[in-house]
Amino acid sequence: MKTKLNLPSNDQAKLSVIAEMKNAENTSVRGILKGRIGNISFSKEVSLVANETKEVTFTPDEFPQLLVINPRLWWPHTVGPQNLYDLNLSFEIDGMVSDKCNLRFGIREISAWMNEFDQQRTKVFQVNGKNIVIRGGGYVED
Repeated sequence: MKTKLNLPSNDQAKLSVIAEMKNAENTSVRGILKGRIGNISFSKEVSLVANETKEVTFTPDEFPQLLVINPRLWWPHTVGPQNLYDLNLSFEIDGMVSDKCNLRFGIREISAWMNEFDQQRTKVFQVNGKNIVIRGGGYVED
């Protein structure tokens, strides 16, 4: 899941859903990968040859319903609520569910950089366009 917010207003979020699919069979398969986030649904036909691994992506350019207006954002606990959404994915072959995956995610955009103008060269973190002070001795970037 990737999120791109309309900063600084945060009035829109572009969601991209990325699914890694693997065909563990020795024959080709063809089916429909279906996704749902709340009342948003999307699907795509997918073919996999024997033992193939493929990344399947749903973007707002291809699926306009993945542009969320006025999203409920995830914030660090000292700043705001930790709103979460449920993503449900299923792969159907001939109308039967072959595999499925469910996960929870937050709509957020995080960035970090070194403050070159500060003599201590401190790290600046930004969540959803807002500068955030990280308290504690350690932090991890992804």
